[in-house]
Parts: sequence; structure tokens; C-alpha cells
Amino acid sequence: MESILEVHGVKKYFFDHRGLLEIVFGGMAPPVRAVDGVSFRVRKGECLGLVGESGCGKTTVARLILRIYDLTEGEIHFEGQDIHSLSRSELKAIYQRVQIIFQDPRTSLDPRQKVAQIIGEPLEIHGKGSGKERRDRVMELLSLTGLSPVHADRYPHEFSGGQQQRIAIARALAIDPAFVICDEPVSALDVSIQGQILNLLMDLQEKFGLSYLFITHDLAVARHICNRIGVMYLGKIMEVGETEEIFDNPLHPYTRALLSAIPHPDPELALQQIILKGDPPDPRRPPQGCRFSGRCPEALPECAEMEPALKEWEGGHTAACLLLEKPMRR
Repeated sequence: MESILEVHGVKKYFFDHRGLLEIVFGGMAPPVRAVDGVSFRVRKGECLGLVGESGCGKTTVARLILRIYDLTEGEIHFEGQDIHSLSRSELKAIYQRVQIIFQDPRTSLDPRQKVAQIIGEPLEIHGKGSGKERRDRVMELLSLTGLSPVHADRYPHEFSGGQQQRIAIARALAIDPAFVICDEPVSALDVSIQGQILNLLMDLQEKFGLSYLFITHDLAVARHICNRIGVMYLGKIMEVGETEEIFDNPLHPYTRALLSAIPHPDPELALQQIILKGDPPDPRRPPQGCRFSGRCPEALPECAEMEPALKEWEGGHTAACLLLEKPMRR
């Protein structure tokens, strides 16, 4: 299937002066390796989930795609165009095709603007339609996202969290994008509302043929909406596969640990939780070998020395783990 987004060997390092010795001797602290060689693709019309614990680099990847951050290394291609080689005017055209839904609608919606202004602003920025046409488009989007036209002249603080996220979704769809980054779009919502927003996103994807990059730390949420899942740890992709394949046949020990932490209503069916030792390493000084080797309950001696490559093992299911190269362990 044709790809809409391709990420190749992307790295993002953050440099800063830190500590008395560095200041005295004019040195620089090691960079924070927020994203360190990430590659994946999003197919047209699919939802790819990017999961992992907080601080693994998921949102940094999103900001690199939107060119909020500049790349340290690598390439990002959207519909065949290298995003980080485009001029400002060319990038504006890309933003008509790429949009984002943020994690917390309370902070992503301008409290001084009414809903009609918030949703209509992208249309105004990109010069879409007359004043009446924009107003009609706002009303259409309110209806599509489960809101009412009477909401157009109210302010964000007059709505619940779920309604605010519906407004944010309407804004993201205003200029008919092809690709939407969903950055933890339900994590700030009550559990009872999360399902409604996920179902809305799925309905809109089917109706408009959208492609999603869905960022979340919740594998249960990813299972509900994603066609494929990529698992990140400390700036690296550990595993990528079809959603049900990830759940039924996880190849990487880190993926198995994440899956074991998902609550299950039936205790007899729940997996025995895998308790990882220690904390994630300092992203300024990551391990020499596998990033997960220091916490992995199945690590081999060579895992601390050799960094595994992300390889395809079966049916498009890829993983970066030296254990998979030991036949008796597979």
C-alpha cells in the first residue's frame, strides 16, 4: 500500500550547557538524544499508533514531522516531499494537508476566541472561501463532530473536556487535511468520554479517508483505533506490527512488559505483570548496546554491547532484539 508519510533515520538531539564544570571549562554537556534513529511509514488511510512510556520521544517525532523542531539527522517525506527542505511558502501548503490534535484541549484552544473563530481561523489563514462560506463550513464541522450550531458563539470554558476536544478535532479538519497527528488526544479525558472521541475519530477517518499518526502511552487505546502499532523506548523503535499481531505475538520483551500492565476485567485472563527493574537510562548517556538491556528480564550478555537492528521477522512484523536471533529462544 502506498505511503503518505515516510520517516527515515530521524534523530533529534538537544544540546545545552549544564553544570559548574561545563561552565568553568567551557565544555558542553552530552546532548539529550530525544529521538535517535527512528524510521517508520504511515500508509494512506491507516492509523499507525506510536506507543511508549512518557519521555520516550513520541511527541518529539510529531514536532519533527510538523517542523516545529529542526532535524539533527535523517529525512521526513510527506507525499513524496522532503518536509525539512521546503521553504516557508512551500511549508504553508503542506500545512493544508497535515494537521494536529493536541493532548489537552483546555490549553490548545484560545480562551479569548469564540468557537466559530477557533474553527474558522485555519480557513482564514489559508484564504479559503468568503466570510459566509467560512461560517457555513464551521456549522458543517460542528455537526460532523457531534456539536450544535448554537455552540458557535460560545467560549471554550463553557464546554466540558470532551466537547472541547470535539472543537479541536473540528479545527483540525477545517481545511480538509489528508494526514492528522493525534497527540494523546484522549489522555486528558474521563474514561467514559474517551471511547466517544475514539469512535468519532474512527468515523471521520472512514468518511474522509484520513491517515492518522496516533500517539499514546495506552496500549488498550491503541488497540481500539490503530491498524498498526510502533513501540518506542528511549528514542528508538523497538517493534512495529499489525495491531492484533502485536497483542497476540509480541516479539520484544519491552512490548511484553507493556502488554502485561494492561488491566483486565477477568483476573483469570489477565497476564502476569512483568515488573521492570530500575528506571529508564539518562537519554544523555544511553547504554552502548540495546537501550532496554539494563531493565530487560531476558537480556543476554551481548545485549549490553551490541545494538540490535530493526529487522522484519514475519509477515511485516519487525523488532530490534538480539533474543530473536537465538533460535531456541524464539
